[in-house]
Amino acid sequence: MVGPGQGYVQFEGLLDTLMFPIVVPISPTQTLNRFAFTQPIGIAGTKFGKALINEIVNQLNQDKPIWDHKRFDAPPTLVGGDGPILKFRKYYSQFYPASTS
Repeated sequence: MVGPGQGYVQFEGLLDTLMFPIVVPISPTQTLNRFAFTQPIGIAGTKFGKALINEIVNQLNQDKPIWDHKRFDAPPTLVGGDGPILKFRKYYSQFYPASTS
C-alpha cells in the first residue's frame, strides 16, 4: 500500500508487469475496485502481455466471492500470519469519515 486505497503489485520475470489496484469506498458497505496495468514497450499489447493480464484478472475474479462476503469485525479475528493488521487499521482510521471509524 502506498496510501489510502492505493497500492501496486509488481510481477517480475518473463513478462514484467505492474498492477495498480485502486479501491474507492462508495458507501459504508461497498467499494469500487479498479485495476490498471502497465508493461514495458515490447510486451504491452502482445499476445503474451495480454495473456498475463488476463490470467491476473481471472485470479482476481476467483477471489470475488471472498471479497463479496468480507465484513468489518472490531476487533478482527486474527491468526498468526495476519501480520500487523491492527497497526494498519489504526493508521488508516484517520482517513475514515467520523461515522464509520
